Amino acid sequence: MTATADANDPFDHRRFVFEEPPATQSGQKQVRFVNLRPRTSPSKKTASSMMALTNKHPSVARGWLTWRTLRSVILPLLLVMVYTTCSQQINDSRFFVHSLIPRISHLYANSVRLLSSTPVPEQASLSTLVKEHIDSSIQRALQELYTPRDFALSLDGARIATGLTPEHSFKNPADCILHENLHGGRCWALKGTRGQVGIATLSPIHPTNVTIDHAPREVVDDISQAPRRVVVWGVVDGQFNHARYAEYRPLFESAHERGSPLETDGQTLVALSVFEYNIHSSRHVQTFPVFDHVLQSGMTFGVFVFEFESNWGGTGTCIYRVRLHGSVVRFNIANDNM
Repeated sequence: MTATADANDPFDHRRFVFEEPPATQSGQKQVRFVNLRPRTSPSKKTASSMMALTNKHPSVARGWLTWRTLRSVILPLLLVMVYTTCSQQINDSRFFVHSLIPRISHLYANSVRLLSSTPVPEQASLSTLVKEHIDSSIQRALQELYTPRDFALSLDGARIATGLTPEHSFKNPADCILHENLHGGRCWALKGTRGQVGIATLSPIHPTNVTIDHAPREVVDDISQAPRRVVVWGVVDGQFNHARYAEYRPLFESAHERGSPLETDGQTLVALSVFEYNIHSSRHVQTFPVFDHVLQSGMTFGVFVFEFESNWGGTGTCIYRVRLHGSVVRFNIANDNM
């Protein structure tokens, strides 16, 4: 059996090939050298073949040089461009990674609780039950990432309606709730438990759902500052909407005990949705539907008011982000609302 060279010994003779030059004619004196070539390097014959090939086919040499240029110059430049482009995205993803860790822990705890409390049939497989539970949890998490279009997004043209937004906050401007940002401390902080903010969309919409975003309880200092009871209002504007409001007025007036928010700026508002944000839910991004009679009326709205009536016991209230979902108004109705 052939002995194997020791890779850790650089002086092991088995790691080299002994090569001698060809013998010369007799009678000639010549100094003979022994060439020690590593076994992993190409032989002289292989190197000579490669040189002959490049001499015979110059395009091969040009292609080799082109590849070396691409590999040594262009590829590093591309890597620098990719790094520069993605650096901001990586910074923005840090919070998502931090928020993902407690979700994974919560998922593991639920899986353990599921296995300990669910009776398993004799023929059933534990791995199948765990897989089904993990798949359902991942699906719920992905639903939070892929939500319908947000008409209250600043990048989509939304802005703060100052006439319907009193000075409540002592930290950060109100328009911070119109951005995709859940970093701790970057909230619209209310001085007490109540407040409201007016939002004007780029164009009127048929509202269908509203969403409240809050930082996960695992990464905030005081979850009691999260909003609790929230009322979403819509400003009635345009001949078509006033006619529909007169028809559905009893339903609109019975939807909320006050019939209007604290600040109306002299305008007519109707309650679109009343709900409670739940800090005990596994989802920190929660979506709520508008009333059925709002959908049935077919009314359109271009200005909304989010009124926060209470929180979860904190001395102040932090609003991170609000969203408005719906469908774009048809052209003729949009003109009527102008």
